[in-house]
Amino acid sequence: MADPLRVLIMREQWRKKPKPTGRQELESLFGGAMTHEPLFSSAHAAIVYALNYSHQQYDRPLMNRLAGGPAPIGKGLSGINGAAQAGMIRGLMGQLSDHECALLVAYCSPKQVPIPGNHGDKIVIENKAVRVQRWSMNPEYQHAVHEVANSRAIQILTTSDFKTVRGIRVACVARCFGDKINLQDAAEACNVSYPTMKRMHRGVRDYLLGANGADGQSATLGAIQQAMNRAEGLFRERGVID
Repeated sequence: MADPLRVLIMREQWRKKPKPTGRQELESLFGGAMTHEPLFSSAHAAIVYALNYSHQQYDRPLMNRLAGGPAPIGKGLSGINGAAQAGMIRGLMGQLSDHECALLVAYCSPKQVPIPGNHGDKIVIENKAVRVQRWSMNPEYQHAVHEVANSRAIQILTTSDFKTVRGIRVACVARCFGDKINLQDAAEACNVSYPTMKRMHRGVRDYLLGANGADGQSATLGAIQQAMNRAEGLFRERGVID
């Protein structure tokens, strides 16, 4: 039987031992074969990669879908290595607040994902039959939008006559994240006037995306960018980005 005092000493030594950075964790996992370059150019690139990783097996290669320029956003992002990096990034995101995490997931995740196991319909391209992948709404994105819409800040911004309507909150938030939502139709569906809907959406937009400032007022930083800045600091500390 182990000496209880020795066990306590070993636990205390482990607790005081410096925790490895994200890079060190991956190097230990893959035998130190990784380069010394940062894994990603920014927190945004890292989060986009992690939130898209699980879907690439059903679609064309991930980097083709995310390509915004000639240079890739990370290094060594294939196979088990890529899966480990995606999991590590998600783990780091879990250290943010629930609200910050929901903001970043809604901002960076794909709105649609391919349906697993679905072969789609056939179309003819250059005399060849090609199956077209079918897509569905990404549940992770939808959940994040609803989490943001249910936050205290959004509830305050969409309160009228001492009550807030869930449909209004979701419509305003989803539109800020790029969903094609007609405010007039949303106002009619939620039984509120169009001017009221526009006013609420403006408040939600300024909160999430920031405001430029007018009439002598200073510009404000949106909640999404604030959450991204927090992620930047965390990822930089762990060696994931420059």
